[in-house]
Order: sequence, then structure tokens, then C-alpha cells
Amino acid sequence: MDTNCTTSNASQFANSTYSIVSAVSVLVGFVSFLACIFTIISIILFKQYYLFNHRLVLYLAISATIFSLSVTIQRVDYQQETGTFYTNFCIFSGFFNQISSWMILDAVTSITLSLIIRAFFRRNPQTFDCVFVFFIFFFPFLFNWVPFIKSAYGKSGAWCWIRSMDENMCQTFKFGVLMQLLLWYVPLYAIILIQMVLFVLVIIKITHHKKYSMIDGYVPYNQTDGQETIKETVPMLAYPVIYFVINIFPFVNCIYEFVRPAHPSVALWFISGIFNGLIGLLITVAYLVDPQTRRKLNRANVKAVLASWCIHRRNTVYDYSIPADNSSDSLRRSVQQHDTTGNNTEHTHLGVCKSERHPNQKLSPKHKTEPK
Repeated sequence: MDTNCTTSNASQFANSTYSIVSAVSVLVGFVSFLACIFTIISIILFKQYYLFNHRLVLYLAISATIFSLSVTIQRVDYQQETGTFYTNFCIFSGFFNQISSWMILDAVTSITLSLIIRAFFRRNPQTFDCVFVFFIFFFPFLFNWVPFIKSAYGKSGAWCWIRSMDENMCQTFKFGVLMQLLLWYVPLYAIILIQMVLFVLVIIKITHHKKYSMIDGYVPYNQTDGQETIKETVPMLAYPVIYFVINIFPFVNCIYEFVRPAHPSVALWFISGIFNGLIGLLITVAYLVDPQTRRKLNRANVKAVLASWCIHRRNTVYDYSIPADNSSDSLRRSVQQHDTTGNNTEHTHLGVCKSERHPNQKLSPKHKTEPK
């Protein structure tokens, strides 16, 4: 790489300062990755995925896990890392980061849409579950392949993403800048603005329900539904708020980069790197603050759930066929059951509980009961 380039971020990043920015981003991403794994395990362990709200949180946690992993594997050093392998790896991790970023955006959008459906249309958003799954995990692949047309994925500042500089020509890569705008910045902040408006409308609607539910002697026909809507909606409001806050500093850094492209701010890149990787950790915090989660996450409940899983596994029943020939009398013994008509019914399969015997252990003879 040409380190004499003075019109790009390349020369600015060719020092240990931005290596530290990249390292901090990786560290924060790894912590968020572990936090998301904890959230996913908790939702599965307590079977909260049966509730649609928690299923949406599960989708968001999975998306944040993928994103945190994409942040964790990125490590950019302009002075040392060169070669075909690293170049290809940076291209892959940049595409991986772009896809996972869209997954989180779509997951937060799905949560906002579910709140609108529940608060304004009084419908169960669970009917759109398949649509949300497609929107979150498959929709991002429909258009984020476009930068591959001109190899636009690569080193972009302190990490790998859609590159805005041409390393060979030492000038602005216009196609990359266009892709950054069309595939991320413009749709991101347009969607955030729309979600903020919808978010305010949801809060107004919830306040309206609370106001009328507190009036003495007035019981509207839908008061119960309104209270249930409030109960299910309020905990979910935290996730859009977290996403809005997370994107404040990257937005400021984006504006600064467009205004002064030759003089990037180390402080803004540092703060953006931290906030960029915090999404998974903050999602876990919001999950733990949920009253339903707090009631479940205690030592007694965790031990009970783990014990129930172990008992369920031990009590799994398996069928073993009994040979029809006379090669082994011990294996050919059958369990006879006395039916209501007084006849003995011979079974050709034995249901054996794992907690009672090993599958290879011989069966002990059963005492046959003669019909009276």
C-alpha cells in the first residue's frame, strides 16, 4: 500500500493509534458475543421462545451474535497486514459485517412493526412470524452482493467494510462511497427516523390506554385488551431505543468524515468502535431488565429447569425389538398385559426407560398374572 497517499484516510490510519481503535472494537465485540450467547441460551432454557415477544428478542439476539462475531474477527493494521489471504479475508469479513448489520436493523424494525400492529390494529403480530424471519435473515442477501461488482469490500478505516478509498490510485473510490450511501447510511437513518416517529406514536397510544384505565367508574369495552397491550409492549420499547442510541456516534463520525475526509477524528473513530460493538451487550441488559426474565433468572428456577431437562432426558423411552426366533430365550421374553376382557396381550416391543436399565442389559423375567 502506498503510504505516501495524503488525500485519503490511508495515511491517517497507518499508525498504532488506529490499530488500538481496531483492537478495542474487537474486544467489545467479543464481550457482546458472549452476552448474546447467554441471552440465546436463557431464552431456550426457559422456553421463552413460545412467547412471540421473546421470539423476536431471540431473533434480535441471534442477529447481534452474528454481528458481534463479524466485529470480533476484524483486525486492521495498515502497516503489517498485507498479502492475498488477508485481502480476501478482509473482503469476506466486510461482507459478513454488512449482512449482519442489516440483520440487526431488520430485527429492530420487526420489533417496531410488531408494536404498531399490537397497539394500533389490535392484532396478534405472531401471524407475521414467517415474514419477520425472512425479513431478518434472508432479505439482507438480496442486495448486499452489489459491491462485489467492483470489489468494493475491503479495508475501510479501522475495520473491513465497503471501502471508500482506492488504495492503488490513492484517491476516493466513488463507487464505494456510493455503495456506502445507498446500501447503508441512507436507508439506515431513513428507517431510524421513521421508527422514531412510530415509536412516539406507540408511546402516545400506551399513555392513552393508561389514562382511561385510571378513570374511576369508566370501564371501556377494550380496557382488558388495552392493559394487556401495555404489559406486552412496554418491555419491547427498550430495544429500538438502544439501537437509536448506538447509532448516534457513528452518525456523527459519518458526517465528520464527509465534511473532512482527509482529516478523520481519532476520538470519533474510537467512540464509534466502542458503540458499534456494544449492541449485543446492551440487548442482553435489556433482556435482563425485563420483569418476566427477572422472575425466572434466580438460582431456584435455574436449578429446577436444569433438573427437569435432565429428568426428561433420563426418562426418554426407547423401543427394542424382540427376535422372533428361539436363538435367545432371555431376549425373547415378552411383557404380557392383562386387558379388560381377561385376555393376555403379548407385546413384540419393549418400552425401556433409560433411567431403569442400560440398553444392552438383559431383561429380568416378569411374573405373569393369570386371568381370574
